[in-house]
Parts: sequence; structure tokens; C-alpha cells
Amino acid sequence: AAHRRLAAGASVTHEIEQTGRDCVDVCVVTRLGKSREQQKVGATRTGKDQYKRPITKRTTWESGNKLKTTTESEVGTVTDVRERVGDGMVITLTSPDNVVARRYFERVGG
Repeated sequence: AAHRRLAAGASVTHEIEQTGRDCVDVCVVTRLGKSREQQKVGATRTGKDQYKRPITKRTTWESGNKLKTTTESEVGTVTDVRERVGDGMVITLTSPDNVVARRYFERVGG
């Protein structure tokens, strides 16, 4: 199992536990609190967004080393691609309107 703790400034920390290529446990810590999600690669999971609307998520490997999560909701499709870069990580978010945002994380602690 691989455990990595990555931070984007003081406001967001991601703790990632990867037990294999088919299962990733992601814990996101922000000023608003902590959320934990176990992502089984290839599986579809349902839930609710922050406004209590139904969503469907699916996580896949893209290009061998990018973990892509696609979230479908009544608002549209959002993609979240996590890519390891050196000892850090880049998350690329794409909105339903195809607006792209990137957040860079550096490894901290364990």
C-alpha cells in the first residue's frame, strides 16, 4: 500500500492511500472540514452533491497513470483528473462549460 499526503498551500490537504491499481482511498481536508471517499476503479457509485442533488461518479485510469473521476449530475458532467508529477500531484478539473482549473500539490509529511 502506498500512502501520500499532499498539500496545496495551507487551505487544502489530500491524503491518498492506494492499496492497488483498483482501489484508492482519498481524504480531502479543507477549512470547512474533512471528507473521505473510497474510489474503486471501474465501479459506478451514487451519492449527493453539496446541495443534496443526486450524482453518479465513475473512476477510471487514463493514460496508465492519471486517475480520472467523472461526475454526472443534473448540472452536467465534471471531470477530476489526478496525475502524479514528480513527488507531487496536479488535479485538473473540467466544468460542464469546459472551464479548466488546475491545482498543484506538493508532498508533505507521510
